[in-house]
This record gives sequence, C-alpha cells and structure tokens, in this order.
Amino acid sequence: MKALAKISLISISVALLSACSSNAPKQPSQSVGSMPLSQGNYAAVPNQSQVRVQIVKEYIPVPIPGQLMPTPGAVSAPGMDSDGNKQTFLTKEAAVKYANSHALMNPQSQDFFNAMMSYDYMPGSLYTVYTAPMKITDIVFERGEKIISIAAGDTLRWQISQTYSGQGTDIQQHVLVKPNTAGLQNNVVVTTSKRVYHLVLTSTTDDTYMVSVSWHYAKDMVQFSDGASDGSGADAMDAAGTAAAGGSPYQLDLGRLDFNYKFGLASGNKPDWYPDRVFNDGRQTFIEFPSAILSSNAPLPMLFVANNNGVYGTMYNWRQKGRYMVIDTVLKVARLQTGVNTKDKTVVQIEYTQAQ
Repeated sequence: MKALAKISLISISVALLSACSSNAPKQPSQSVGSMPLSQGNYAAVPNQSQVRVQIVKEYIPVPIPGQLMPTPGAVSAPGMDSDGNKQTFLTKEAAVKYANSHALMNPQSQDFFNAMMSYDYMPGSLYTVYTAPMKITDIVFERGEKIISIAAGDTLRWQISQTYSGQGTDIQQHVLVKPNTAGLQNNVVVTTSKRVYHLVLTSTTDDTYMVSVSWHYAKDMVQFSDGASDGSGADAMDAAGTAAAGGSPYQLDLGRLDFNYKFGLASGNKPDWYPDRVFNDGRQTFIEFPSAILSSNAPLPMLFVANNNGVYGTMYNWRQKGRYMVIDTVLKVARLQTGVNTKDKTVVQIEYTQAQ
C-alpha cells in the first residue's frame, strides 16, 4: 500500500509540474510570437548599368519649409503670375514684406505638448510668441546651449530677463518675457553658442498667452550623449523612455512616442536579433534589438518596407545607433529578413496597429 501511495504521489507531482511548464511566460505586449507572412512581392533590384546617374553641376539652395506653404487668398509667388507667365521680382520694401511673411512660423495645436509649444527650428525663420500683461512666457533653449546676447526692439514696455534650470551638464537656459500693456509688438534676437533665434512678440488683448516655447532640432532627434559608454547597451533607453543606469543616449520627446506595433516570427527559427520593441516619434521609427547584439558584433537583418501596393523594397534610409535601428520614416508594414533561400531564411513581420 505504501509503495502504491508513493507511486500515486509521484504521478500527481509529475502532472502538476507538466501543467506548470505549459504556462510559459507571456511574450512582451508587442510580440505575438508568430505571424503569418503577409502577401507581397519584392521590388526588383535594378542592374547597375540601368541606374541613371545624374551629375549635379551647380547647387541650388532649397527654400525653407515656411516659404513653400501657400497662404490662402495670397497672390502668386514673385517670378510667376497666376497664368504661369514670368513677371518682375519684387524689390525694396515689397520684397522684404514678402520674405518676412513667408518665413513667419505660427503655433499650431498639434505642436503643443501640454502647455509647451515646440517649433521645428530652421535658420532664418521668425517664431511667433503670444504674450499677455501680468503673465510670464518661458522661452526654453536646448540643454547645454549657452546664451550669448539678447537684443529687443522695445526695451521700455517689455520685461525680458534670463535664468536657467538644472545644474552641471544639465543646465538649460531660459528667457522670461512679460509685456507691460496689451496690444504691443516687439522683436527679439537671441544669439547662443549654437544658433540664432528671431522672435516676434505679440501682446494680446484677451489674456491669451503662451506658457512655454521650445524647439525641436532635426539633427538632435536621436543623439548619443557625450558621457562615456561601455558599449554594453545597458545605457540605452528602456520602454518608457526613462534612463537606465548609464543614462539614455537619446533625446526624444516622450509625448510623441507611439508604441502601437505588433511583430512576430513569420518564417524560420527565432533569431538572436529578434526585436525587443518597435516605436516611432511621428518622424522616425525605432527598432530595439537585444543588448547582446552589441557584444556579438552580429550584422543586423535587412529591412524591407512595404509600399501602398504591398511591394517590399529596401530604398529607405536607416542607420544603427547602439542597439537601435533608426529608420527615417514611420513604418506601417515591414519585414526584417536574413537569408535568401527558403532553407535558411528568417523573417520577422512588423505591422502598425491603430491605437485603441
């Protein structure tokens, strides 16, 4: 009887262990384990002899984005009339007014994060700042940027002062602006160790004012810090964008990050480079790989991006930053692939999902 009891207990224990082992840990929220290989053809790679080579003999400057935005009801640009015929260019005051009006950047609702308005910095642009009497507007500059001088057209009816926040390498310069009365106009030029800012200040009559103004800098959307890194990837940004023990090597606007992606293995065995997460900031897409990819020096997989017709191509700019693949577009449907033949091909399918 005792022997039978022991056998029964062992059988029950084995059954319980088997049940526990079947409850495997859940995959990360974005990873679905496996995904079907979506339908689509690969774009043909042109032969080198078929690639047209264009030699640029003269560099032609491209106007800033603000100058390319047509104003409803405005006259056609100088140099061409509404019928497409050539006309005389504007000169003197008319040319100045035209250039200033088309370089003026105004706040838009999609550019606010809470009460902070963030302009896209572009040299030569004019930035509108709405202020109000008895209200302080905080103009915030890039961390590490040092203010050299502040010049204002009207210094009698406006209060303009300078301060800072943070300490050490985290010091951030601020300019505080407050008008004495409503209905005023002013312009301010701020020179810093990195840039020149041209501000157009307006004092409103209805107490409408901008609490805070800052800028996005194109080259700094993804940037490695100046601090030392051991190359292990332990200092990379985690899922919530908070810094790990070594500090984050990126400067990203956390309010713009979009994690609505799913990905899974569509072909082959799970590779060492299987992504940890995928997200975008509205301009670029970031694919985070395991930290071990840095120590192994293994090459990253090929990126294939699907167009609107479901054709996968590789003509997209991307670069490796630490353990991140940074793509200069917002991905909707894409594949990460290694290998060519069916036998050794591994494919991870990535798809964007709408926010719930």
